[in-house]
Formats: sequence, C-alpha cells, structure tokens
Amino acid sequence: MLFAQIKIAWTFFNTTGFFDRFTNEFEEILHKPEKRKDSRDWTEGGEVRYTGGMRNKWRSSVSDYELAPLLEEAKNVFGLDLGWTKHGPNHWLQVEKNAIMLGKHTLGCDMEVARRFAILHDCRRQNEGSDPEHGARASEFAQELNNKGVLGLDSGQLATLKYAMNHHNGGQVSSDPTIGVCWDADRLDLPRVGTSPNIDLMSTQYARKLLRL
Repeated sequence: MLFAQIKIAWTFFNTTGFFDRFTNEFEEILHKPEKRKDSRDWTEGGEVRYTGGMRNKWRSSVSDYELAPLLEEAKNVFGLDLGWTKHGPNHWLQVEKNAIMLGKHTLGCDMEVARRFAILHDCRRQNEGSDPEHGARASEFAQELNNKGVLGLDSGQLATLKYAMNHHNGGQVSSDPTIGVCWDADRLDLPRVGTSPNIDLMSTQYARKLLRL
C-alpha cells in the first residue's frame, strides 16, 4: 500500500515537471553572482558623494569606447572567476570612475596614465586574497601592451604607470599627482571587500576631503 502511494506521488511530480523546475531554480540560486555589498557611492549629479547603500554596477561610456580594446586585453589574461571576483572588471571600471573624478580635482594628474592603471592594476591577480606580486605582474603586462602599441604611452608615462602598479598594494602614499590619483582611486573602492578607506593612506587632497564628509 505504501509503495503504491509513493509510486503515485512520484508519477505526479515527475509528469508535472516539478523536479525539473526545482533543479533549475536551485541551480540558478547556486550560481547566482554575489551582489556587491559596497557602502560607498561616489556619483551624485556629476559630482561625488560619500554615502551609504549598495552601489550598482557602474559602466563608463568613455571606457566602453576608447579603452574597450584595453579592457578586452585585461579580461583575456584575468584568471579569476568573473562571476564571483571582487578584483575584476567591475572593480576596474569603478577605479577608473574614481580616477576621473579625482583627476578633475588634482592639478598635474595625467589622466591617460590613471585610467590605464585602473583597467590593468589587478588584471594579473592569481587569487582573491594575498597576492603581493600581482602589481609586478601587471606592470610587466603593461610593458608588453605598450610594446604592441595598445597603451599608446611615451616612456615617461609608462614608467609612471609601472611604478604605480608595482607599489599600489604596498600601503604607501605619493606626492606625485598621477600616482596619488591611481592609488586613491583604488583605495576608495575598498568597501567592496569589507574594508573602509584609511584617510592616512590617501595621497590627494580631494580623496581626504571625501573621507571627511
């Protein structure tokens, strides 16, 4: 009797597609990318504001056009899971956005260098945790790209870019306006990994101003 009831129930669920729907929904939940629980949003009517709340994925129309080839080069060598990483294209584009904003308020900043730093600085990461050599690997990659004509930087700009990438995770500050913008733009996105930016590690006046708001 019990066996017959089990068989009837199995036939019902199987013919109605219950198990297929359940499996599909479970797979969707299992593989759904993690939402970014950042607590900083820097956009407000063309200016920038330091606020709470979740920041949506940002996409720059400038990046989508002018730096699209560079973005593709970076994605092609990026070895981490694009669906889960906190150091991938979403982060790069946010750092570029931060750099553009900081550069407008930082005299002497070379925006060509700062924007390229944003796209490349984490593209050679090998893990989500401690990877102290990822900046050096990104620096070598930048040299390769410039040799191929992808970056379009002169020797001085390339030297600045490589220095910024080599040392961006070393906890330093810089009086050089371009390097300062690079590092501050990256550190302003630290909330994505649950860390608040340290005002003592900000190189530019405008970044420090933001953190005081």
